[in-house]
Amino acid sequence: MRDKFPGYLPRSREQISKIWKNATFVFDSSTILNLYRYSDTTRDEFIATLSAIRSRIWIPHQVAFEILRNRPKVISDQEAEYRAAINRINELKTPFNKERGHPFLTQAIQKRLESALDEAKDELEQSQQNVIRRLSNDEILRSIVEIFDGCIDPDLSEEDFERICAEGAQRFAEKIPPGYEDAKKSEAPTTKSDRQRVYGDLIIWNETIKFSSKTNLPIIFTTDDLKKDWWQTANGKTIGPRPELVQEFFNRTGNSIAIYKPDQFLKYAKKTINTNISEDSISEVKFDEKYRIKFFEENKRFENSLHEFDNELDSIIHRNKVNYKNSLDNSPRNEPDRMLEPAQIIEQINILRNEETRIFSSLNSLNDRIHSSLDHEKDNLLQMRRAYRRKIRDIRNEIEILFGKLNSMTW
Repeated sequence: MRDKFPGYLPRSREQISKIWKNATFVFDSSTILNLYRYSDTTRDEFIATLSAIRSRIWIPHQVAFEILRNRPKVISDQEAEYRAAINRINELKTPFNKERGHPFLTQAIQKRLESALDEAKDELEQSQQNVIRRLSNDEILRSIVEIFDGCIDPDLSEEDFERICAEGAQRFAEKIPPGYEDAKKSEAPTTKSDRQRVYGDLIIWNETIKFSSKTNLPIIFTTDDLKKDWWQTANGKTIGPRPELVQEFFNRTGNSIAIYKPDQFLKYAKKTINTNISEDSISEVKFDEKYRIKFFEENKRFENSLHEFDNELDSIIHRNKVNYKNSLDNSPRNEPDRMLEPAQIIEQINILRNEETRIFSSLNSLNDRIHSSLDHEKDNLLQMRRAYRRKIRDIRNEIEILFGKLNSMTW
């Protein structure tokens, strides 16, 4: 039974070991383009791993094309992330640029904080320039070319290209993997460029099957594509590659295919071919880019909302100053609020500020948990985050009221 349905039955350790001993290694474009997103150490270790298996690497022509086509945009996106981080630091420095500095920090602490922000900004600006430089002088591209040179087959013939596209339209309609999740890239692809984008995964799949059939070798395929037309999931957890893919590959080639995410590939490579890659680098690669982008965008929206709260608070305090001044000019001076000493009000404000800081710390920890959690756990964590945000807003409202009382005493 095992030899008839390899896509639906788990492999033994012996079978996995045999695949790793004999297989050709194939990578998709997203795996390679992620080299631009990793830290220097992780990128260098990943490239060293690829170099160690260079004699066993083969790359579909479509993958090479996608790397070269999408590389400028990946670099541009990285530069934009650095620019956003630098702008955020400039925003954080704004309160310290006032004539009297920040009202709640001593000058010593303020100087240390400004120094740390300046140091971080300098480092980010240097990294930003390194990213921009890669558009014309790209050391990562040179490494990619050196590793993959001579490992790429010729492009598909026009006849094969048209056949795969026609097959793709039918497969996508029936939700046959891989690639049907890319149908949304173009509703009615007509140009060759559009069809390469829509049917790119299927082209890579067919090229890989053709190579395995010709060489009679098993394949280890590494992809950073997380869509469900590559991976089988249950209750929000990834079980493994779609069994239909493994089964189709076997039926058409008579060979095995093992499909891995990049961190899984590195983990097995570390054990099997003794590559010198650290656990820290594997953990960084595991940091799922899809959720990282989603988390970044959500966090940015949250930061923007807090910025709006600050602006709203400043506006309300200004109005309160005017209102309290007018009321003091026309009212007796023995109002109950005026029985509080200014020092007592400031103490209450500081208590609330400390509580706000504590909640922010909890919120940051919660954000990390949301990122690393499974899909079915996220709803409860997101509810907790909404509760934290409501609490922060309540605290800011209390601080607003206390500022109003304090301002009434300073006129």
